[in-house]
Amino acid sequence: EAFQLYFRHLKPDGILAVHASNKRLDLAPIVTLAADRFGKHAWLIDTDDDEDAAAYGSTWVLVASRADRLAQVEVPEDTRQLTRPANLLPWTDDYSSLYHVLR
Repeated sequence: EAFQLYFRHLKPDGILAVHASNKRLDLAPIVTLAADRFGKHAWLIDTDDDEDAAAYGSTWVLVASRADRLAQVEVPEDTRQLTRPANLLPWTDDYSSLYHVLR
């Protein structure tokens, strides 16, 4: 339900950046399911720790309506498009299961 609200406020060619870093849970598939439900495309970006900048690595999922939209912004080379995970149900306000996303 939250993604419906986000997409209502996002410009048609906009990109939604979802912070999905978590040591215990793999949240990227959940975001991918939400993107798929709304006919959007999802890409995974993982960054490494940068000790010189005192920054921890992070995981982001970028979500956009157009698959070519990501080519217009600067992203790391290892960014990859995500596909709908099998055997995983989308989370809603009434349903979520941590069991399937435990690392």
